[in-house]
Amino acid sequence: MNKKILIAGGLGVGAGLVYLLTRSGLRTGANGNDHQSESVTKEDENTLDLSASQGEAEPENVVIDDQGTDQFAAAQILKQIRDEGFDASDENLALALGRPAQEIEAWTTGAGHIDGDVILKARHLALERGIHIA
Repeated sequence: MNKKILIAGGLGVGAGLVYLLTRSGLRTGANGNDHQSESVTKEDENTLDLSASQGEAEPENVVIDDQGTDQFAAAQILKQIRDEGFDASDENLALALGRPAQEIEAWTTGAGHIDGDVILKARHLALERGIHIA
């Protein structure tokens, strides 16, 4: 039994070392220089910059869920659920949604970007509390 445990442990360590060595080899390139990783990093940064700039310019009329909800409607839904189901408390709604109260405040004032996951959770909370969402 002890031999089996030692063999399994050795195989695990060996597999980990092989993984690390291959991963390290991919970073440095075939000839040992680090030019490939620099170009990949620059490409990744450009892609991230592009996606970030596209995300900032997102218009309010973009649909964020399967029911056709846009940012304005999502903010109205959150306000209604907060006011009717959580005694108009950002903190209580934040606790129920698992988000910071500052984020709830930003969403309800129109300053933050609301994603589909939040609306899905908010609709479920409304169902649980018997709140009719228009």
